[in-house]
Amino acid sequence: NNCAAMDEREFARQMFSRGAGAYLDAFGYHPQGFPYEPERALDQLPPDDNGNGFAFRGLEVMHGIMQEYSLGNKPIWATEFGWLRDPAEDPSYAEHIPSLCRTEYGLGFQGQYGWQVVTESQQADYLGRAFAYADANWPWMGVMFVWNLDWHNQGALCDAGRYFSVRKDNNTDTGLSALAYAALRDMPRRSAWTGPSMTVTPDQLFFVGARSDPRTLTKTVSIARGGTGPVTWTASFDPPSPIGLTISPTTGAAPSSMTVSADASLFAVTGTLLLTGSLVPPTNLTFTLRITAEPTTTVGSPFTLPVTLRVLDHWERVYLPVVARNYAFTPPSPPPITTTTHFGAAFITSAEMPSDDARFQKSVDTGAGMDRWPLYWQAVEQSPGSFAWNNSPHEVDRAVIGDIAHGLQPLVILMNTPSFYATGGNQFAPMPRVGETLQMRSAGVGTHGVSSVSAAGSPPVRLYEPVFSDGTDIPGPAKTINSNNPWARFVYQAVSRYKPGGVLAQQQGWTAGQGVRHWEIWNEEDYSGFWIGTYSEYARLLKVAYLAAGSGLMHR
Repeated sequence: NNCAAMDEREFARQMFSRGAGAYLDAFGYHPQGFPYEPERALDQLPPDDNGNGFAFRGLEVMHGIMQEYSLGNKPIWATEFGWLRDPAEDPSYAEHIPSLCRTEYGLGFQGQYGWQVVTESQQADYLGRAFAYADANWPWMGVMFVWNLDWHNQGALCDAGRYFSVRKDNNTDTGLSALAYAALRDMPRRSAWTGPSMTVTPDQLFFVGARSDPRTLTKTVSIARGGTGPVTWTASFDPPSPIGLTISPTTGAAPSSMTVSADASLFAVTGTLLLTGSLVPPTNLTFTLRITAEPTTTVGSPFTLPVTLRVLDHWERVYLPVVARNYAFTPPSPPPITTTTHFGAAFITSAEMPSDDARFQKSVDTGAGMDRWPLYWQAVEQSPGSFAWNNSPHEVDRAVIGDIAHGLQPLVILMNTPSFYATGGNQFAPMPRVGETLQMRSAGVGTHGVSSVSAAGSPPVRLYEPVFSDGTDIPGPAKTINSNNPWARFVYQAVSRYKPGGVLAQQQGWTAGQGVRHWEIWNEEDYSGFWIGTYSEYARLLKVAYLAAGSGLMHR
């Protein structure tokens, strides 16, 4: 398409058709809001959208594509999203911006980004509403990373990335809080959890039946899934229910439902108690329906659902007159929205720009729980087989330690092929960096062919070599990584070092669970500025990473 990028919808279909869906736990996507409110449906976009779906709810299209390939049970993570604030409202722009930035030249807002601009108050409002909308409508939504926290003074004043920030430049390092900063800080939320959760409704069941009126009464129980990862459930009565009280099905995958049935003609039988005679006092019988989930760490499991049977001998009928009167119905007020979608921010820290305590505190103040940043392969493997995790200016250990110390869970992006492993591209072109997409597109990276793209965006050599040293791609507890596949070896080394219980965790004396638990494979691979390989090569890249990372987690 234009800008040397492929339509991300087509890229997703192509990678899924090549089996990539089997090698991911979550799908990352960048649902930028552009100038529209987050609730705007795609069929309500103006004609000049030309079917691109440039709106926050474009994410629903990606979920639909995942469903086409039987991947709808896997969550989507919004790894970058936000709204571009009007730079004219920032003090530094109003006072110091060169007039050149107001033209179509370079990164001019009128020429390239003016159509996306929203006011500062809209940016704040839309961010909060985006979390609320996702929480209310997208049970498959995982972590949402706001782009960005405080790039208010990064790059040139013309750089659009500054105005996605939730802080504003005032010629100081810390800047001013934009309205969006306070909106995120004050956004209602429940405690973060990156695993699955289970919610059962209703929380109790009540049946009333008469022995003299045989019929089957039914009620539906819904089991919803939240968080990330699949949930399967099993239901049974504890102790076992009497004859006439049944559930169907007894197991399933959330979200789903089951039916609880009570046969009124058998209400007389209650364990060892047999109700006899023509006049029997009403009796309440309560049983416990127990619903358990896999994995066992699922929040909300086990769930106990009381089921009460009200047993009557016969119905007493009472006839009442019907009286009509004027009545104006006032609908109840909707309940307050409480966001559960996990909130992250991009570049709170990074290996190239480690943060100090003041910057970390700004992220903590907003309530962010995750931090997304890149680990550039060519920065740590500077010669074949030799890994330097703390070479300035790429100090990976320091970034991970900073996140963990401040209660943040890192999402680390593995990307950028070292030049000695590259299979294409320009060895002398600047390497692609996360956060610089706008500058790269404006500079024409990718629009002038592969010669304009860094070799770091090429597939690595020997990508199709077996992942394991036994010559297969089949994982096992005693298997080792094939060193002839450099991408597999790098991923294994990174995961082994930074996982909970890994090399760094042991050095730091961290408790169980502390370390990097989430990894992202490449960034914006549908844009040739970041990736110049084919769909099949990206699918293979993902598979190798998935297997190598799993091996790294397996070995302690």
